[in-house]
Amino acid sequence: MNLNALLDKIAGRQQDRQKAREADFRKLVVRIADGHEPDADVIDAIFVDTGRTIEDLRQSVELLQRRREMRRQVDDIPKLAAEVLDIEAKVKEASRIFDEARKKHDDIVDPLEYRIKQVRKLISEGEQARRDLVSTCTDEKLVKELAEITKPLSECEREVAKKETQLANLRRNASYQRDQAKHAQREPNAEAHKEEAEKLEEEAKALERELPRLTEVRHRLRVRDRKLREQMLEP
Repeated sequence: MNLNALLDKIAGRQQDRQKAREADFRKLVVRIADGHEPDADVIDAIFVDTGRTIEDLRQSVELLQRRREMRRQVDDIPKLAAEVLDIEAKVKEASRIFDEARKKHDDIVDPLEYRIKQVRKLISEGEQARRDLVSTCTDEKLVKELAEITKPLSECEREVAKKETQLANLRRNASYQRDQAKHAQREPNAEAHKEEAEKLEEEAKALERELPRLTEVRHRLRVRDRKLREQMLEP
């Protein structure tokens, strides 16, 4: 055998051994990525044969894991694309149903809303006609009687509203003073709040006794006012 042929043969064997070592390293990477723990002696031997380090092994394992995850994402594409088509079809169908329902709704509601506007306009015109009938009434007796109670009724309405507001304020302030008495740090302060609360509550009771009389007067005036206005509606 000549020298060149021998050297080529040796080189070929070295390449084969190098490929085998690289293959062993890749198998090691796969086993670790799969969750297996290879024998320490095997790892040492592969490191010696390939000249690789722990860091090389770590990077190779992490790269394989990332590539496996990327491949999983790639493999999921057809399934995800099919899901998108399915969802789009469902959305389209839901939109079709909604559009039909909205059209039915509009077909029913639009005329009703138009009629509501018409009726409200008629009611407004009727209320104006009521006012006009009262203001143009020719029965002097009814006109005079209405004029005689209009001012007292207005005054009574204001007085009742005023008293009701005062009563609400007294009750609210009395409740506030009671709360302050509960949270007072010193006894003199607590007693002062209690006394103020009692004073406000007495004022509220006085108003409560007074209000029924005022509301009764208002009621009688309202009833009379309503009856007179009803009578004035006659043409």
